[in-house]
Amino acid sequence: PARALIDAGACVALATDFNPGSCPSFDIQLVGLLARLQMKMSLPEIIAAWTVGGAGALRLNDRGSIQNNFSADLQVIDHEWRGLFYQAGRSPVTQLFIAGKSTKLSS
Repeated sequence: PARALIDAGACVALATDFNPGSCPSFDIQLVGLLARLQMKMSLPEIIAAWTVGGAGALRLNDRGSIQNNFSADLQVIDHEWRGLFYQAGRSPVTQLFIAGKSTKLSS
């Protein structure tokens, strides 16, 4: 119940563990779309759940946001962030940085 948790002040994490019983997909974009449609989460809440929430759930307190002395992996998307999670089946990611280095996207 993400909406109730957020409204109560909890920090929520979104992810996929590719569990065939509860999450039969590797697609984190699909997780965001479902959070938007089914959990009634806003775009900023979904992005926070992917980043700060995920890092917090893993107790990686030096990650999850862009700050001095933090470690970050980044995605560059091909449109404004407000356009995320309005369609399924297409990734908007055009470039990926892992540990500060550009990484080739698989096709």
